[in-house]
Amino acid sequence: MPGLFAPVRLGRPHLPNRLVTAPTARGRAGRWGVPGPGTARSRARRATAGLIVTAEIQPSPAGQGYPAPPG
Repeated sequence: MPGLFAPVRLGRPHLPNRLVTAPTARGRAGRWGVPGPGTARSRARRATAGLIVTAEIQPSPAGQGYPAPPG
């Protein structure tokens, strides 16, 4: 079995390893749900670790489960 740091092909992309980071943008959006520079910096720091799964879009203000979500 390949190790955690072994390269892998996931469909078309070739990944340098098998590490996956979950969404981590909680609380990084501004007042109107727009991700700010903090989100870009945070993702840039994690980008060298492996694949980053991004999500966390709130469909409406009523759907917010915590303060300052992106979307």
